[in-house]
Amino acid sequence: MKAAVLLLCCLTVVGCGAVVPSSAQAGPSCFAQPTGLLTIDQLPTGLTQVSENTSPVLGLFGNGDAAYPGFVGLSQRTFLWSGLSGGTPRQFVQQAWADLHYTGNAPAGFIPKSGPLFVAYPSQILQIAEASMDFGNVQGAQKWLDSQRSLYRANNDPHTRAGVTVNLPTERIGDDTFAYQLSNGASGDLYTNIQARSGFVVYGIGIDSGPQYSVGPRVVGLMTSLTAREHAVCGTAA
Repeated sequence: MKAAVLLLCCLTVVGCGAVVPSSAQAGPSCFAQPTGLLTIDQLPTGLTQVSENTSPVLGLFGNGDAAYPGFVGLSQRTFLWSGLSGGTPRQFVQQAWADLHYTGNAPAGFIPKSGPLFVAYPSQILQIAEASMDFGNVQGAQKWLDSQRSLYRANNDPHTRAGVTVNLPTERIGDDTFAYQLSNGASGDLYTNIQARSGFVVYGIGIDSGPQYSVGPRVVGLMTSLTAREHAVCGTAA
């Protein structure tokens, strides 16, 4: 779901925090706006925010959005390791971009699948993306999470659609929780994704890191913080 939640993308306290007046909520749904997402000061140090956006559709291929007729919208923020902006890490990224036969400068947010970047920085967080998706009804949110479980089943085959996948055991956050990792080997990107459903809203966090980063506890802690902040700012998604 690197493309899904990130399209992007949390752990929970259902019912915590006060509900803000409707006049203070941004747009048709507070959950579909960046209002309640974590900000830079609530994330690990050394990151820089590089994007923030909202969308009224999931943007799935093959008109997959039609499967979620009540969908309201999503919000997303992405942060990159500040070290990727220059020096040796940037050179590694640019070389990986050129090796794919692309011209010009590698865009912000391009993370190679493997290569010297991960050998030199095996324990570094490279990118964090967070998201909230308002499905408008519990059935749609449940269907989404069920689809993620179907797509990202555990396997050890690098040639499958998602690649080598591990399903991470995690405590339940909110009404339902699902977490997985995509591995690109001992010298490659480790992508960890966790999604938590609270009522009709699904929260997500995705982390790209070096293969030796102990990401499990970190991603769970971030999800807990994300859902707690969303509930405090937006109220609960019942």
